[in-house]
Amino acid sequence: MKHMHIWLLLSVSFVLLITFIQVINNLIWNLQELMPGWLATLISLLGFICSFLLIFKLSWPWFINLNDRHGKDKTSIIPQNHVEAARVNLLHIDQILKQIRNKVQIKSLYEERNRIENELERGDFLIVLFGAGSSGKTSLVRALLEKKVGRVEASMGSTVDCLNYRMHIQGLKRKLTLIDTPGIFEAGQQGQLREIKARWQASRADLVLLIVDSDLRLEEMEAIRSLKALRKRLLIVLNKSDLLTEQEENFLLARIRHRCIGLIKPVNIIAVISAIQPIHGIEPQSFQQLAQIKVLTNRMISILHNEGEELIADNILLQCQYLVEASKWLLDQQRQEDAQKIVEHYMWLGTGLSAATSIPGIDILGTAVVSAQMVIEIARIYEVTLDGQSAQSLAFSLSRTLISLGIIKSGISIIKPALAVNVSMLMMSKAVQLISIAWLTRVAGLSFIIYFQQKQNWGEGGIQDVTKYCYQMNKKELLLKHFLEVALNRVVDPLNRSTNLQLTSRSKHWRSNSRKKT
Repeated sequence: MKHMHIWLLLSVSFVLLITFIQVINNLIWNLQELMPGWLATLISLLGFICSFLLIFKLSWPWFINLNDRHGKDKTSIIPQNHVEAARVNLLHIDQILKQIRNKVQIKSLYEERNRIENELERGDFLIVLFGAGSSGKTSLVRALLEKKVGRVEASMGSTVDCLNYRMHIQGLKRKLTLIDTPGIFEAGQQGQLREIKARWQASRADLVLLIVDSDLRLEEMEAIRSLKALRKRLLIVLNKSDLLTEQEENFLLARIRHRCIGLIKPVNIIAVISAIQPIHGIEPQSFQQLAQIKVLTNRMISILHNEGEELIADNILLQCQYLVEASKWLLDQQRQEDAQKIVEHYMWLGTGLSAATSIPGIDILGTAVVSAQMVIEIARIYEVTLDGQSAQSLAFSLSRTLISLGIIKSGISIIKPALAVNVSMLMMSKAVQLISIAWLTRVAGLSFIIYFQQKQNWGEGGIQDVTKYCYQMNKKELLLKHFLEVALNRVVDPLNRSTNLQLTSRSKHWRSNSRKKT
């Protein structure tokens, strides 16, 4: 295809060149009547060159875009580092978002996508202080900033929202954004909402400081494992060491380090004093740091100096991957809804074909053809192109599976008793036949949806397991009840009207014949 477009471009260029030569030749002849021949030739040549350059300028961008469109896909470029990988993911996200129709969902996804793109250019390290309420997160922020910020109270949940502060540590090229988060593990609905905010911020951090003031609880161990699963760089900070004796402090550090074997290196578990007290004899607005946070700041400097750029890139790449998965999920939901509409359409189309004929075997053949076309349309939703032969092969494979598993007989045995109350004996056989075809078409269609969702793969259990799963789902009481309600309106009521019309017509015909005989 690419070569065809290039040859087309060359052909058009050749035609234009011949045309220009003819125009220039005519121009020279006309100009020679007004001026010397050499001057006419020079002017014509200059006009030719200017025209050629103009056409080249206008056509070159088109040629470049054509080459890009048919060249290597940008999303297939192998990234050399995490930043390049993040940019490739953003391109992939753009391709997915173009296919999503829900305006509300796509707006929030684009906002998150743009936020991530801005993160690629940001200048600060993102440091999140994370931990239980009253563990001293705000006090530690004050100690790091060396000024009074936020509120410090003995009550739980004094920090009710995420608060951002910027600071600079000597020895680091980038500044730091410190995020003081609400306490986790607090009771009540509001406490749970604040914990969600805190965990969300921690998931986006380059470096997380988990603040504790005692031995690790089960909930804190769970938080550590969750953060490590997100590949987060983590420091555990034992705060309020001024309330402990040296022996108690050493004991707690040893306990925490023992619990974190295989999760956190001992050097990343640090005791601090973050309390700040007023200087005696000076106005209350001035503060003196009694804290012992130098070990913590030195460790932060070491990590951010040696690993900071990689932490930022890895963090952004991780966020990109989450957004890709969220976008894919939304697209898959949209495709599934569209595919289910196709299945619903062919369910009742199949009953229409069967109702239109009374020749044995034609209804089965008709529904097989309908199923093949249904497969083609479902495949198209999942961006798969199938020819008629491949679609028929898939349809017949699934039909054989329905027969071999006894699902056809089982479906009829389920539907027949359910119709007994609403259908007369006169129409029972035809109604069961039509509604069974619709129900089996539904089972088949949902099986095909799973097949294409799994990238044209039936999975480990093969076509049998997928078909069994869809059969079991559709025989559940609520789904079956809803299906039968729709079937009564779509099949039984029209069948009743058709039968009544036929009976009325026959009755009139019989009466007419009787009158003629008399």
